[in-house]
Amino acid sequence: MPKKRNDIFWISYSDLLTSLFFIMMVLFAISYFKYNQNVKNLKQKLEVFQMVEENLRPLKSDDKTFKYEPDFKRFVLTEEVKFHVSKTNISPTDIVDYDKKSVFLLEAGKSLLNTINAIAENRKNNSALKDVSYLVIISGYASKLPVANQKEDYTLSYDRAYNLWQFWKNNGINFEDTKYKDFVDLQISGNGWGGMGRIPSNNPIEEMRNQRFIIQIIPKTKNIE
Repeated sequence: MPKKRNDIFWISYSDLLTSLFFIMMVLFAISYFKYNQNVKNLKQKLEVFQMVEENLRPLKSDDKTFKYEPDFKRFVLTEEVKFHVSKTNISPTDIVDYDKKSVFLLEAGKSLLNTINAIAENRKNNSALKDVSYLVIISGYASKLPVANQKEDYTLSYDRAYNLWQFWKNNGINFEDTKYKDFVDLQISGNGWGGMGRIPSNNPIEEMRNQRFIIQIIPKTKNIE
């Protein structure tokens, strides 16, 4: 009898080891599957990121109207657009050297629109880009002069950005056209004296250079499960 009980013990122990081994194999298979899936997802995200970067390459290489600042991932106009004191409109009475600057602003708008149109075309031809949308931000910045009102300058910087958008729209450059509704989210902002990458200045003339427009195009992707 004792020998028989011993045999039963070893049979049960063997079954336990077999069960544990089976569980370990199942867990390994699950982990291996998840690992491969994660690798696949990372590859897909990298491919999408590379395609997104490629879409923005023409604008980054456009040194006539925009200068790309890689540290801040944004575009600044290559020419300074100066407003008369407390003025905000894109008009002869409000902008210094309006005839020249209005042509330049129009060219900048067309260049930006060409980039958006190219992105729209690429989305039609590549299903991977259909889950990518873009936040387009038109920002106005103000100079901080010795005698200045912070609240007023923030309002001025917003109004200038808004009027730039309106100027573009009045000239057929509409980033809120219905054909962009699925992938362009337009925002207008006034950063006043704030924001990163302000131009260092030691006098009012240098500080005036901070009175500028900045464009950001921020891609947004859905999670790849």
